[in-house]
Amino acid sequence: MFLAYPVAMDFDMTQDQRDFRAAIREFAEEVVAPRAAEMDERGELPMDIVKQMGEMGLFGLPFPEEYGGQGSDFLTLCIAIEELARIDSSIAITLEAGVGLGANPIYEFGTEEQKQRWLVPMARGEMLGSFGLTEPGGGSDAGATKTTARLEDGEWVINGSKAFITSTRRSARSSSPRTPRGSRSGGPTGRSAGTPATRTRCRSATAGSPRTTSSANGGRASRSS
Repeated sequence: MFLAYPVAMDFDMTQDQRDFRAAIREFAEEVVAPRAAEMDERGELPMDIVKQMGEMGLFGLPFPEEYGGQGSDFLTLCIAIEELARIDSSIAITLEAGVGLGANPIYEFGTEEQKQRWLVPMARGEMLGSFGLTEPGGGSDAGATKTTARLEDGEWVINGSKAFITSTRRSARSSSPRTPRGSRSGGPTGRSAGTPATRTRCRSATAGSPRTTSSANGGRASRSS
C-alpha cells in the first residue's frame, strides 16, 4: 500500500536570482533614483537609462539566446520589474511593456522572419517595442478597439485613432490591437505611455507584419496613469 504525501514547494529564490536582484537594486538606487523626481517633473522618458537597461540584457530576459535573449525566465523578469518599481514605477512599466506588450507577442505568435527582424533587436535592447491601445473612447478592452487592419495589394493598411501609444516616440515597432468592428477601449499607463496621437494610417513594409506610426499632438510624453 502506498500513501501519497504532499510535496512542499520551494518558493525561495536561487542564489543566482538573489545576486541578480541585488544588482538591479543597486542600478535602481544609483542610476534611476537620483533622476526620478526630475523625470516626473519634465514628463520625459530617459532613453539613456533605457539604453543601459538594454545593455544589461533586461529586455531579453525571458527569450532564448538564439533570438538575442538571456535564456532566463519570467520570474527573473518579475524580479527586475519589482526592483525598478521600488524606485520608479514608470521605468518599471517601460521594461514590462517593452517585453510583455512589444516583444513577447512576436515571440509567441510571430513568423520566423518577424522574429529575426523585430524580436532580436528588441531582446538586445536595440529597439523599444510599443503598444497602441488607448483610443478616444477609452482603452482597457483591447478586444473592442475600433482601429482596423486590412490586407490590400499585399500590404497591411491600419486605420484608426489612438489617444495614447506606449513608448511610441522612441519605438521602431508598434503593436496595435485591431478589430473589424469595435466599441470602446480604456486608459493609458505610465510615463512611457504618454504621446497623444491623431488619426493613424500607414502601410507596412511586408505583408503579414503590420506596423503603425502616429502623428503626435504636442511634442512630449506625459506621465499619466
